[in-house]
Amino acid sequence: MEPEITTEELGQIIRAARVLSPDFDEEQLQSLSCARQKLADSGFLDAVWGMVRLQEEQGISCSE
Repeated sequence: MEPEITTEELGQIIRAARVLSPDFDEEQLQSLSCARQKLADSGFLDAVWGMVRLQEEQGISCSE
């Protein structure tokens, strides 16, 4: 089972950061929210997890 993080979970992480870090400001929240959306929209996370699965299945480092 893979430790995938969904966009919903990323949203929860952002909300937790606001609660746990008193100096976490609105600008930082907006920046993280934009980054989260861009990652979700770009398919980047899907590509990364695909590479991880390929490495695990084939036993070959994709960084080589």
